[in-house]
Amino acid sequence: DTIRPISDFGEEKTRVKHQKRLYVKIPSEDDPRIRHMTLVLNMFPGREPLVLYYEDTKKRAGGHCVIDSALVCELSEVFGEESVVVK
Repeated sequence: DTIRPISDFGEEKTRVKHQKRLYVKIPSEDDPRIRHMTLVLNMFPGREPLVLYYEDTKKRAGGHCVIDSALVCELSEVFGEESVVVK
């Protein structure tokens, strides 16, 4: 419902291409800490990509959140600093 110059679309495409992503490595899909992670992620709704990697099955799942330092800190405390990466 807004009007923008066509030139803005080229910038938006570039911005999305360089968007930060939050990666979280989780030992298994049955890990009890996933419930805590879900509750924490509900406090940080957003549009930045989230990638969950399950070590046991090598599967990936995705979602969206706001990548905030408080979120990264909390997830690092739960899963370990080596398991939470922002790229």
